[in-house]
Amino acid sequence: MANRWNASVTTKLRVAYSKLAPFVDVIETDNGDIIQGFMPHILKKVGHMEFTFIREPLDRYSETLENNTFGGMVGMLSSNDVDLIMNPILPQEEFFEFLYYSNPITIEAYTILSGTTSINSGYFFYFSVLDTSVWSGIAVALLSIAAASACLVKYTLRRQSYNYIILTGWYCWNLFSFMLKQNPTNILILKNKKRLSSIVLRVLVMTWAFCIAFLVMNVFQSLLVSKMTLLKSRPLVDTLTDLVACKDCVCMAPREIQLDFLIKRSPLETVRRSWNKIDTSLSHHDLFKNKYMLDVEKGKFCLIHGHLIIEDRLGVFFQKKGSCNLHLSKSYFYPFSLLMAVNRNMSPVFFETFNLGITRLVDADITGRWFKSSLEVSTLCTSYTDNTIKPLGMKNLYGVLLLWAAGTFIAAIVLILEIFLSKFTVKSKKVKRSKTKK
Repeated sequence: MANRWNASVTTKLRVAYSKLAPFVDVIETDNGDIIQGFMPHILKKVGHMEFTFIREPLDRYSETLENNTFGGMVGMLSSNDVDLIMNPILPQEEFFEFLYYSNPITIEAYTILSGTTSINSGYFFYFSVLDTSVWSGIAVALLSIAAASACLVKYTLRRQSYNYIILTGWYCWNLFSFMLKQNPTNILILKNKKRLSSIVLRVLVMTWAFCIAFLVMNVFQSLLVSKMTLLKSRPLVDTLTDLVACKDCVCMAPREIQLDFLIKRSPLETVRRSWNKIDTSLSHHDLFKNKYMLDVEKGKFCLIHGHLIIEDRLGVFFQKKGSCNLHLSKSYFYPFSLLMAVNRNMSPVFFETFNLGITRLVDADITGRWFKSSLEVSTLCTSYTDNTIKPLGMKNLYGVLLLWAAGTFIAAIVLILEIFLSKFTVKSKKVKRSKTKK
């Protein structure tokens, strides 16, 4: 046992920390800070340790100073003011001289939080009320029933003078008109005829009336009202590519996460260009204030941070506001491991045993169980749907008006052509008569 750290013996440690929920959550009181969160929960379970907590005054992780020295919590560790940094940190090569890195505690990744905007349905959105296969089925049924009906009429009346194609077109038009206005008419069914073929004709027309004109079109009308009044939404920004493509979009990122180090060195040009639209003037604590979260919801700007941190803050925001409508992108970028940092002045035996305790807790999925509750609450902020039925306006009728105008224009052209054609026919007949008299 001489070469192992005795976890049953109380070990005194000086621990640096800064406020960064959900990893280290700090409640500031007149009697001092009350420290809560994921990392204190882990430390209490590793072994018997007595902690002296020392807060970094500006809640900074690290800062490179003159003469290759460091500020922030990393600076406290390098100057031997503390033995351990409680907040998980990103590994950097220049820190290896004075600290040990533990095994990963969890995997974090950056993502984008943004507001949403309503999708413009377009002028002819009502065609999307029914699936393409349904419209195709209606067209096939229309042509089939019209062709069969024309056949039955020609057979029942036994008139060779009836043109089959013209009769089929006549049935197509009347069946289509009947489908739209749903007004019963006897003109289609040869009601006065008693032959078997006329009975089959009535069955065909009744099938069309019930299955298409009544059932399908009533469903169409109901769905159309819902589609016209309940609007879908889409995120303003979902990826860094969207951010570059968006003309007036700006994303805020807290200066503590040093995102410029990653984005400026990216091999992708689109990612490098996105840096021109990222503002890092605010701190982590300012960025998650209600004022700025409401601005994100309104679409004034978007927010970039680690997804675990955003999910935790969304849970707090939802509890304060009661409802929210935000989009949290699932297109994560720059995933990274979060590690704990231990001073190299601590014995290797202590570090190895301490690291083993951390690893066992992570293997027991303490991370997943801890963050599960915050994820469930944050989902309430990102799965909001506005079900308020809105009144119809002129914009909902533009497509109908366009079709009506197009139909009126075509009808006018056809009418003019018919007038000229009838005049030409009358004139031709007069010429023929005059020639006959001569």
